[in-house]
Amino acid sequence: MRKEEQETILINLDGATVSEQLLEAMAINSERFDVAEHYLLAYYRQIVIENGLVHHVALENRVRTHYHKNAVHVPELCEVASCKPKSNKAQEQNKLSRKKYQAMTKNERQTILKESLITLIREHRQLFTSKNHWIGVYLVVKDRVDGELTKLEFTNDVLGLKIDSWPDDLKIGERTMSNFARCVDYEDRFEAYYDMEENPWKELCDVYWDILKGQILMK
Repeated sequence: MRKEEQETILINLDGATVSEQLLEAMAINSERFDVAEHYLLAYYRQIVIENGLVHHVALENRVRTHYHKNAVHVPELCEVASCKPKSNKAQEQNKLSRKKYQAMTKNERQTILKESLITLIREHRQLFTSKNHWIGVYLVVKDRVDGELTKLEFTNDVLGLKIDSWPDDLKIGERTMSNFARCVDYEDRFEAYYDMEENPWKELCDVYWDILKGQILMK
């Protein structure tokens, strides 16, 4: 089975859809357990709903009503039964993201790239600690939405962005992408990042794809 097709849970978090990998990263990096617990509650609630146990959410809604909080939407049984498998949902989102990205103008793509990178460095700074991590970002863009993108084109695109929040010591250089062969095993060099046996930037790629996909789908 291709790694991109492995089953994942998509979670409704305050109106946004995130993967379980991104939710876990957000919980771990929240620095306060009460915030992390909020993410965990969304995770467990999603599991309850997707397994047809929606009646258990009624208890939560009674408590929320007591504290004058909005109730959690509980789908009808027919909604739950008609839900497509989670892996199919993820594949459909991936295909839609690629289609929308390829229909964008150059300026729209630049905006998407800039906004996604700002989110990455602001919320997941611990995942980007070396200039070589740019290679992971490049692989996500190439393997997910722009199969014709070359390393040189990507470098020039990023060099043209002005991201004030980006650390000076981690800014991309003209030769940064040339380190690809040193970082990736020979057997993996012709694979998509999600099919690599040993992806040096696996967590970064997974998180960045969630961010990039979210930016694309919101446009």
